[in-house]
Amino acid sequence: MKFKYIVWPFTACRVGIGIGLLTRSSDYTPSLVLGTAGLIARLLGALIVSGVHLGLKMDPAKTSLAAICGALIGACVGGYLGAISKLGSSMIALFNPDLPEGDFGSLFGGFGGVLIGACAGAVALAGCSVAGSGRNANSRMTGSMA
Repeated sequence: MKFKYIVWPFTACRVGIGIGLLTRSSDYTPSLVLGTAGLIARLLGALIVSGVHLGLKMDPAKTSLAAICGALIGACVGGYLGAISKLGSSMIALFNPDLPEGDFGSLFGGFGGVLIGACAGAVALAGCSVAGSGRNANSRMTGSMA
């Protein structure tokens, strides 16, 4: 059995536990809940990606792991920064001005930060991996080196 099949499913679980430890007050309940949510999200994501690869008959070797890692890192960082910044008030003003900012500000900020961070992280790391490999953007599809 390969080691990566054991380590990768628990990566999201460890991220959830880490976030839970950062936000805990005196007990470990947030760590357990967020760790379990991370594990479930990782397993569902793996099932969805595998299903898409099988359904569309895609080659899994062409999946950009840098973009996936960038999206995960960007989602974690963006969700945290969005929740503690004033992004929530901007999103409430944009989507539903009738909501009270005190109740939903950090929630909307976290959601917006996750979306913006995941997109920015995926584009940034995928671009860095293509730029760092010495190939142009079209050579990934054709397999030729620039």
